[in-house]
Amino acid sequence: MKQKLFILLSACLPMFAWGQSEKQETFLREITSLGDTSLPYTLVHGKKNVQGETFSIANLLTEAPPRVRRTGPNESLKALEDGWFFSKDISSEGVGLLSTYRFTIENEGYATGKIEVYGRARMSLFIDGKCVASQKELASQDSVPQLFASLKLRPGGHNVYLKTLHLTGDSLSPKFKVVLKTDSTTATSGLSFNEKLLKPLSLDYMMSGSSLQGVRLSPSGRYALVTYAARRGLKTDYSARLYTKDGKLIRESKELVSARWMPKSDRLYMIRTQGKERVLFSQKPDGSDEQILVDPLPEGAIRFSPDEQVIYLQEEAKAAPKDDKVQRMQDPDDRMPGWRNRPYWKRLDLNSGTTMPLTFGSSYVALMDIHPVSGKLLIQGATKDWTEQPYSFSSLYEFDPITGKTDTLFTKEIDIASVSYIPNDDQHLLILGSPNAFDGVGSTLPKGRWANSYEREAFLFRKSDKRAICLTMQFDPTIEQIQFDYKGDVILQATDGALQKLYTLNIKRKEITPIILSEDQVSQYSLPKEKGDLWYFGQSAANADKLYRVHNGKETLVWDLDAEKMKGFIRPEVHNFTYTTPEGTPIEGWYYLPPHFDANKKYPLLVYYYGGTIASKKRMEGTYSPAMYAAQGYVVYILNPSGCTGYGQEFAARHLNAWGEPTATEIIEAVRSLCAQNSFINAEKIGCFGASYGGFMTQYLQTRTDLFAAAVSHAGISSITNYWGSGYWGMGYSTVASAHSYPWSHRSTFVDQSPLFNAEKIHTPLLLLHGDSDTNVPTAESINMYNALKVLGREVELITFTGEDHFILEPERRIRWTESIFAWFARWLKDEPTWWNDLYGAKEEDQ
Repeated sequence: MKQKLFILLSACLPMFAWGQSEKQETFLREITSLGDTSLPYTLVHGKKNVQGETFSIANLLTEAPPRVRRTGPNESLKALEDGWFFSKDISSEGVGLLSTYRFTIENEGYATGKIEVYGRARMSLFIDGKCVASQKELASQDSVPQLFASLKLRPGGHNVYLKTLHLTGDSLSPKFKVVLKTDSTTATSGLSFNEKLLKPLSLDYMMSGSSLQGVRLSPSGRYALVTYAARRGLKTDYSARLYTKDGKLIRESKELVSARWMPKSDRLYMIRTQGKERVLFSQKPDGSDEQILVDPLPEGAIRFSPDEQVIYLQEEAKAAPKDDKVQRMQDPDDRMPGWRNRPYWKRLDLNSGTTMPLTFGSSYVALMDIHPVSGKLLIQGATKDWTEQPYSFSSLYEFDPITGKTDTLFTKEIDIASVSYIPNDDQHLLILGSPNAFDGVGSTLPKGRWANSYEREAFLFRKSDKRAICLTMQFDPTIEQIQFDYKGDVILQATDGALQKLYTLNIKRKEITPIILSEDQVSQYSLPKEKGDLWYFGQSAANADKLYRVHNGKETLVWDLDAEKMKGFIRPEVHNFTYTTPEGTPIEGWYYLPPHFDANKKYPLLVYYYGGTIASKKRMEGTYSPAMYAAQGYVVYILNPSGCTGYGQEFAARHLNAWGEPTATEIIEAVRSLCAQNSFINAEKIGCFGASYGGFMTQYLQTRTDLFAAAVSHAGISSITNYWGSGYWGMGYSTVASAHSYPWSHRSTFVDQSPLFNAEKIHTPLLLLHGDSDTNVPTAESINMYNALKVLGREVELITFTGEDHFILEPERRIRWTESIFAWFARWLKDEPTWWNDLYGAKEEDQ
């Protein structure tokens, strides 16, 4: 198989530090010197060590340059006209001089080729942290390369380190020349030296560096606990930082990841494992005054009472094990691991050490909230009725564990997400639920029209007459989370279209006002119980995570992770694009431009959507990061068609019984409109992709149009009927997507809208990706479509990932999964099959 590779030829050619000969050899013209180190002598006290190795100072060449903060300045060196670099003649004490140099190889697309280093010196070469070639002895000539390595590089910037070793007594100072050789001349897959330009975002960027995970303020607001994940290579470590209220870092520890604040005092509690037992203890913020609270602590979740005198323990009653040969289904949910087990709660008095059962029985129960003064409990019970949609129902009880009095607040209610006591108000509860809850009192839809159950409204529930009123019925954003401030106002985290914002809800006045913040996405926020600052972290369409504290409406940046991560990378360029349907509905969207964008060029277009009930968000990072795809030379368009939450109840309700329409029409026409208004898009080279419901949408779109030149479906639904009955959550999700419809009663939905039953209409090259252990959308959904298209003689590929469920999470498999999408689009939108062929082998026509 002949490999294909291309040198990057660009209109911005003078910006690159490279030269090119007639033989398509690119040689390095500028390099950064990271300094020279005089090597002290080593005390050698034996011919060999315990591993049988003999001592050689040249072994330093194959040790990767450590990641340390250099104190000395870097120096830029320029090559002579013929490409040779000469090191400075520096005298050194000791055994010799070790010099380290750095440069960058950049490639927009997948690239193959070779790198060669000429010179007589002792040298080694590292690419992306791996030693790919070394020469530990002086060479006899420099007319042939002494170091060389074949290259197969993912798109992005690749750090290259060159080390040279000059020993005392060597007659020549090291000199070297670095050459890139490519396999072909297609512009988008070329290799280039790039010392001065910033690197484009890449998969390596997305799978490395730190990201914020959580923020929690102490009850007084004097301390903030911030957790984060640090990814390096295939490993992820978790750690936490402790800040004072003014943003001063006072502590950092991995153990703090599992720490939580006591509900009343500024003390942290944590769980340690000692031997086979768990121990619950608390400590001051600085780690002092450690006190054991419970030893041993039973397995399960814990929750403190507001006065810190009682711990509520959630344990699980284990059902008899299933027969390992024959199993009788007890319920449609009986396929789920652990379904037959039941959670229950215990009450542990910390003063006496007495543990008492709090709940008992065979029903599912959850502890929703604890009254801050009386200690009463809000307990939710869950039941199933498979003869009535939405199948799942809730009951709510207020229980006093001291007196035993129980007040039934409601039974067989639907779509209840959370229940909370309201500070300083014993008459009401604040409940989050869908517009369908409480007989539709919060619905703005015409009578008889079912709302989208994923839409979240806030209800004020009066305990005396057990009536609810909706506080947010005219508020289009959908509520994700609530917290109370010290005044009793509700701080809402809500999805507003593609944004995630914070709002203040004044319950008495029933007024909602936005909190103006810098980031498009508020990922998490925290409030103290006393008067104090709000803390939050988030990111936007063109930046990574940032941590803020907000005092009297003014933001202060506490930790700028974006500045740390984006150093040396190109900031993506993002533009809004709203398409308006013929009926007058605005469809929000936005698109990313590739780095070094030239409006006079033509770029292939990628279109990403979910198409289901959850809106895509404006954020730079993520599994499907549009900025990462744009960095490979694409325009990337993201849109939120009808049916997703965050745009009002009527918009969200369009998802019910849609299964492709009007969503597909909106996507098709929005893409056509975007292309018509932007001449830099190559309308003949458009790709589309989505996952889960978005995978269904990808397949369905190909039955409707030949607009797309390539398509990717991850974990997509091909047969709505099969998904309804086989996926763990198929019947549950279908109470929304197929509300009050069934395979036997609505053939027009379950058959006619299924891509599998329209497979003959698909002509677009389609890549199907799936975890082979997917319990949400069974792998058979992709297998069935693959088989159908193979029978029809269409262009289709199916890649499954062993041991993976609905999401491809294991790092090595995730890399291959992402590379498969990259390679598929490169093959069909850039006419570059090399990457795909290297991954999976070539067909005869590609050889």
